[in-house]
Amino acid sequence: MKEIEQKQKLVWCVRMMDMVGLVEHKGHLSARIPGTDRVLIQSRFSSRAALTEKDILTVDLGGKLVEGQDEPCSASL
Repeated sequence: MKEIEQKQKLVWCVRMMDMVGLVEHKGHLSARIPGTDRVLIQSRFSSRAALTEKDILTVDLGGKLVEGQDEPCSASL
C-alpha cells in the first residue's frame, strides 16, 4: 500500500471513530508504515472531525517529526 493510501485510510478511520464517540479528548490513532521505523499520526492541533491527509504527520519511533507541517501530538513523544 502506498503511503498516501495509508494516510487516507487513517483519516477515514479517525473521522469514523470520532463520529461514533470511540476516541476520547486525548486519544490518537496511528499507523506504522510497513517495513520502516516511521509512524503516521494526526497533528497535535488538527480537528478529528475535519481531518485531511495534510493533517497526518510522519514521525519516527521516538516521536520526532520526519515529514509534515505541524507539531506531533504529545502521544507520539
